[in-house]
Amino acid sequence: MNLKLSFSIVLLVFSQTFFAQESKTETASTEVSTTTTTTDVATATTPVDFKKQIQDLKDQEKAYLAKQEVDKKAAKIKADADKKAAEEAQKAAEKESTLAKVAEAKAAAEAKEAAEKAAKEKAVADKAQAEADKKAAEAAKDAANKTAKEAAIAAKAQADADKKVADEAEKISKEKIAAYKKDAEAAKDAETKLAKDVEKLKKEKEEADQKLAESAKLALQKSTKLAEQIAKAEAEAEKKAAAEAKIAAEKAPKNN
Repeated sequence: MNLKLSFSIVLLVFSQTFFAQESKTETASTEVSTTTTTTDVATATTPVDFKKQIQDLKDQEKAYLAKQEVDKKAAKIKADADKKAAEEAQKAAEKESTLAKVAEAKAAAEAKEAAEKAAKEKAVADKAQAEADKKAAEAAKDAANKTAKEAAIAAKAQADADKKVADEAEKISKEKIAAYKKDAEAAKDAETKLAKDVEKLKKEKEEADQKLAESAKLALQKSTKLAEQIAKAEAEAEKKAAAEAKIAAEKAPKNN
């Protein structure tokens, strides 16, 4: 635009000089002409107001430059506003990112705390279960021992009772034999009766001996069965204790 204005000014100056020279030439050639021709030349050589035109052009240039300055300032203001908006957007994005990271860290911490709490609760439950199993095993063992002791006591009592019965029978037999012998000396019939009584007593003794043998056999069977029950209970207790020890050994590294 500045080049155009400068070119316009040069053109106006050149035109002014050119028209001035033309006016002088026309005036010289028409000095001998008629009055009408002189009037026409005078009209043709009327000077143009180039100063005003140049001033107008300068005013236009100033207006253009002022407009350029205003546009430049407006562009700068817009650029500053865009820059500020971008910075604000970046700050907002960074703030959102920070909040998201904080929320994520908080969620991770809560999840870790919940997992640790669940692990502790599981450890407590496992310990309580192990203690309950141990107590149950001890109770089962105690019950088995108690049952075995009671069976042994009952077997011993039965054996004692059977022995007492046998002793009483033997004592009675001896007394009867003595009485029968005494009676046999007194009478022959008593001897026959004594023989029968002796046979009867022998049979009773055999029955008593058989009962005693059966009682002893039953006591032995009960004792054997009781020993098997005790051995089985002890084996189960040892097996359960070994399983509990294995579980405790597996949990120990996890707790560490």
